[in-house]
Amino acid sequence: MDTAAIMKTLLALTLLTLLITSPVAAAQEMVKNGDFSDNDVYSAAYWTQNLNPSGGTATLSYGTVTGLGSKTCAVYFTAVTGRDTVSASLSQAVDLTHVDVLSFDLTDTQSEQYRNFAEFVVLIGNTQVFSIDPYDLYYKDWETYTVDTSAYTGEHTITFKLILDSAKNPHTTVVALTDVSAMTNIVEPVYQSSSVDSVARLGAATEASITVTGGSPSTGFYLYWGDGATSDRVSSTQGTFTETFTHTYVSNGTYTVTAFLIDGAGNRQSTFTIGTVEVVSLDFSAYPTSGNPPLTVQFSAEGTNIASVLWDFGDGATSTQQNPVHTYAASPNPYTVTLTGYTASGKTIQVPKENLISASAQYISWDKTTYEAGETAELTWSLRNPDFSTYSYTIQILPSDSQGNIGGSSSVIT
Repeated sequence: MDTAAIMKTLLALTLLTLLITSPVAAAQEMVKNGDFSDNDVYSAAYWTQNLNPSGGTATLSYGTVTGLGSKTCAVYFTAVTGRDTVSASLSQAVDLTHVDVLSFDLTDTQSEQYRNFAEFVVLIGNTQVFSIDPYDLYYKDWETYTVDTSAYTGEHTITFKLILDSAKNPHTTVVALTDVSAMTNIVEPVYQSSSVDSVARLGAATEASITVTGGSPSTGFYLYWGDGATSDRVSSTQGTFTETFTHTYVSNGTYTVTAFLIDGAGNRQSTFTIGTVEVVSLDFSAYPTSGNPPLTVQFSAEGTNIASVLWDFGDGATSTQQNPVHTYAASPNPYTVTLTGYTASGKTIQVPKENLISASAQYISWDKTTYEAGETAELTWSLRNPDFSTYSYTIQILPSDSQGNIGGSSSVIT
């Protein structure tokens, strides 16, 4: 058959793209190179072709669809019947877990038809899910067809195939295919709110939280702390939920904390800034931390990126000096000391140290200095531990005569 006859029987079957949310890597819910926009459409990494020329001719070729509006790139399926059935096909493995529909548009640009001589089919695995006789497209413009794939999960091979039946009169059929894709049923997560500590102390935990309304089947989000560290979380929750993250910075500075959401297919959806964190150094020392009242203590503040400080000595007194001296009375105690630092931008950071100062007297006393045999002695004492933990004390009582000579058996009080 000459070229004019072949072109006279041209059928243009074009599969219209079903958009997925965003481009993703191979093995996700999409078709690779479904628009056939380059010359590598038959690469083994993308498509597998299968030609059955027994008793006839089957070829696949790349070209431009003419007279079909905006559809400009296609693969042509060409089959010429002989004594046996011949076919030409392209196939590719696709994850259908979150794919609801395959959709495609078909059209016919030629007037001459060979009724029931050819069939264009779509297969999922070995199951035929779509079939059309080219005669049904006779004189029609673009017509949309769909295939329901919502029942499929996991990876399946999708095949587009042109078949000619040798039982009919010998003829040539040409079909054009382009823009192959799939529609996912992924619901995008929706950002609601977020927060982060505006100032953080170097070496201490910084907290950030995100509230989102989850998509389906799961929502993920990643936090970038601005210093190269990341935190991530994936949730199967489809309602609104809040997740809190913590991070410890190891260098002073100002860091921008950002996050992006991903849907259940691993597609990145949106990026947003949570806030900035100003990381500063702040600490203090005190000496002495215990002693008999009145107890005078030297305090020293140490920090970076701190413009001013405020001391709270725990007894109602305060100071704005960097290295103040403060005197404690006896009661109440122990005392908790808190140092507040202010950055140049007006942010505050606090360093509390609980039960740091003890200004209580230490003593042991008896109610009398001498006792008669058999008389009861009363002993009172006040003892202090530097770290305010619990200790056991042992007091040994040794009897002595009026000249101070020690003798006899001793008594022990614990």
